[in-house]
Amino acid sequence: MSGTPYIRFFGDDWLSGTQSLTLEERGVLITLVAMTATAGEAPAYDVDRLARRLGCTRAKTIRLMYALVSVGKITIEDGRIYQPRALKETKKAQENSEKQTKIANARWSRSDAKANENKPDADAMAMPRECQPEPEPELEDTTDKSVVGAQAKNPPESKSTGRVRGAARGKRLATDWSPTPKDYAFASKHNLTREEINNEADKFRNHWTAASGKGSTKLDWEAAWRNWLIGDYGIVTKRAARQTSGAKPNGQSRGGGMVAAGLRAISEARGYGQPLPPERDMGAGYDLDGDTLRIAGGGQG
Repeated sequence: MSGTPYIRFFGDDWLSGTQSLTLEERGVLITLVAMTATAGEAPAYDVDRLARRLGCTRAKTIRLMYALVSVGKITIEDGRIYQPRALKETKKAQENSEKQTKIANARWSRSDAKANENKPDADAMAMPRECQPEPEPELEDTTDKSVVGAQAKNPPESKSTGRVRGAARGKRLATDWSPTPKDYAFASKHNLTREEINNEADKFRNHWTAASGKGSTKLDWEAAWRNWLIGDYGIVTKRAARQTSGAKPNGQSRGGGMVAAGLRAISEARGYGQPLPPERDMGAGYDLDGDTLRIAGGGQG
């Protein structure tokens, strides 16, 4: 009896059927299910092999096995471990695999028969040239080449959509899209760090794979990536606008920096401890905790 690489697994049945089992007992049970599917039959009751599979001692293996026997999840007969549901699903998987194999063989047989029909007759090929039938003469092509050339240059429009036949169609962004070296180079040229590029790539991929409608397909996704970065709402454009206006990144303001500097001076004057590290002074404000005599940062840490 051959094994199968997969069997059907019903989550609701598993959760309700193993609710009374301990975590270790569940681990043993699912291991036995996998061993049954792999072997294609009830696995042998070999304590040493089971202990290696489960990663525990012989004594613990025996205790867990008989705990499952006591609640009716498995039976041990004739030196083998039987899990009824696992055996049932393994048999169904094998029957389905055999059915699919028969269907594939029948399809290939029909293909071979059709190919044999189109093969030239071996006896006719062996005949002397003078005995072989004369080939039928080819009909003269009377098509006006000028008309054909004009049609090729101006393909007719589709009656249903008005789209020109043969025109390029856009396609959706692949779900596993990631920036190419060329995409990285373009972003780096605009002074983006690798972390910023990766963050923008995640946003780009999430946005366009979730998009629907006419705008969700593009002819050139590399150009779409460049527009994403340098368009009106792109990170490069926004950064340039902040630099022009004098605003600081992450919403930091001059007033916030002055408040943080004042709190640092109070902390040093009253001896509350070491001054705040520069990286905590992000200008978002701090809360003074009088009970513990410390300054708790309200900004980014």
